[in-house]
Amino acid sequence: MRKISAISLILSLLIMAGINILTAQEFVPTGTIESSVAYDYLTPRDEYTDWFSTDLRYTTHFSPRNTFTLAGGGSVRDEKFGWLQAGIYHDWSSRFYTYTGVTTSSSSKWMGRWRFDNDLNYKLGPERQYILTFGQTAILYPDDKEDYILSVGGIWYRKHFILD
Repeated sequence: MRKISAISLILSLLIMAGINILTAQEFVPTGTIESSVAYDYLTPRDEYTDWFSTDLRYTTHFSPRNTFTLAGGGSVRDEKFGWLQAGIYHDWSSRFYTYTGVTTSSSSKWMGRWRFDNDLNYKLGPERQYILTFGQTAILYPDDKEDYILSVGGIWYRKHFILD
């Protein structure tokens, strides 16, 4: 199986974002591009290997109630691997939205070959500043192993501050 390189994923995302901007009738920023680089220094050194990761995410609002996100990245630990993710947020009402996404990665013991996520999000509070999230995840590994996860969490939005 051909491994996905982080550089080719990043270049693909940049090309797609550039085409989107160049083909627009006028420049109206409807999307964002985010990137991150992380280095995890782990101890004790004789048991753990440091981890270097990078990713790039493109998000666009393609209609008033739908947001599409495409991300890719790569990691180096005791092996190299890359991943690609696509997802969509859909606003069902002013207080309820969902997220559905799929992720694939190159062969790695650290990530499943396929991952499917679905989150239900409820906005609470007078300014909808609290979000309660219920999620489900299925992770499929190349060796026929499967993980199923149910999750619950929350987000608190304040001016210049987000607690997730």
